[in-house]
Amino acid sequence: MVSWIGSFLSQRTCGLLFQGSPKTFSPVQVGTPQGSPISHLLFIIYVASLHIQIPRGLSRSYVDDFALSAASTSYRTNIRTPQRAFGQIRAWASAREVGFSVPKTELIHWRTPLQRDPPASPAPLPICLDGQVFPPLPFVRWLGYWFTPNLAWSAPFSKRLGLAQGAFAKVKRLSPPGSGLSLHLAHPLVISLLLPTLLYGADLTVPSRGMLTKMDVYWCQVQRWVSNCFRSTQIPLLAAEACIPPLSAIIPHKRHMAALRLVCAAPMVNPAASRLCPTFPSLLMYRAPDSYRGLCTRLPPNVMPLSWKTSRPHSKVRSHLPVDELANLARPILGALSFAPRAKAEHLPEAPSLPPHDTITNPYRALKGRTRLLPLEQWRRLAPPRPYYTFPL
Repeated sequence: MVSWIGSFLSQRTCGLLFQGSPKTFSPVQVGTPQGSPISHLLFIIYVASLHIQIPRGLSRSYVDDFALSAASTSYRTNIRTPQRAFGQIRAWASAREVGFSVPKTELIHWRTPLQRDPPASPAPLPICLDGQVFPPLPFVRWLGYWFTPNLAWSAPFSKRLGLAQGAFAKVKRLSPPGSGLSLHLAHPLVISLLLPTLLYGADLTVPSRGMLTKMDVYWCQVQRWVSNCFRSTQIPLLAAEACIPPLSAIIPHKRHMAALRLVCAAPMVNPAASRLCPTFPSLLMYRAPDSYRGLCTRLPPNVMPLSWKTSRPHSKVRSHLPVDELANLARPILGALSFAPRAKAEHLPEAPSLPPHDTITNPYRALKGRTRLLPLEQWRRLAPPRPYYTFPL
């Protein structure tokens, strides 16, 4: 395998392709070819040792995007911890000939939604890396998510709505209503392009009521473009004619699918699955070490662990960790099952005490099919068409 990977990465060339360009290629001695499925895996293996244990903090990455976080009651401690961790990671990276683009660094100070804004001086403090000072920002973007200091999700969904409106404007120019794509071609375009752009991150976060109203207005425009109905067509009939459910049914479906993937993932594969509450019915007893829960210690009195067996209480009474709240959504899906079936049985160790693979994977497929039927039931209950509309949804 080492010889095969060495042959794959050696004697590679690259060239510029544009109209009238010379067909000359130059040798490339570093890096992996872009677009290859194995390039990301090789990079992750190469930089795996850079993920260090941070006291009361986390070190995470997605391919080449690294993020460091620390939690304490002092801004100064929160600054010193990532600075110290960055120095250690940079020393290890230099030995492996890996460098970081320090000017792209972004800093944000987190706080709970109930905490007030910090005073102007001396906090919040900037971070200093390689002699460069980076002040804290009002929001940062990582992996397509916009994060704010108080974790308010109006700004991220506002960004997503703007991107979706821009994509829809381009689609309408290419295919005007009545003379462009047919219904059978416009429908998959909406599901594959506009819907992921609008609801990116909706499986983990929920838009506010005001933002959801703005998103519904945009979604009605999309439904009218697909169905080519009159502007006076009632909204419930508009969704039925376009064969596109309202957002009030799609958003819960995305959260249910995310909950199902979380509870049915092997703990050694998905780090979030290893942080479920100990009462969760799992085939494996493995849970994340306490060092990974450093950000969850010293929680306010109104934050309590949410057991998967009980229904979620009112938000004004108690608040819960996001992983507990997301896992609780799988409670009505699992039903009377005594354990959460695994999505892929090959991720389980071979043990005589575990059920056969078919007993594990077949219930997962059944749960997945049951989850796909929930949006239709919610559509019929929350936004049914008028009684005179005789066609089924």
